[in-house]
Amino acid sequence: MENTHLNDPDFDAPQGAPSRSVARSTPNVLDHLSPKLAFWAGIIVAMLVASTIGFFVLLTIIL
Repeated sequence: MENTHLNDPDFDAPQGAPSRSVARSTPNVLDHLSPKLAFWAGIIVAMLVASTIGFFVLLTIIL
């Protein structure tokens, strides 16, 4: 008797259910950006986040 279900991620899945081991390829917004544009968008977002954190740190120091 062979236990082939031990490494099968779909062993407990009901019949007719989509396989969990198959990668779902839903297009993402970041997939449509060129690498250069994604890099600069990341830099800008990082600067905005750092500025927001700095604002609240300075606000708590002043108040």
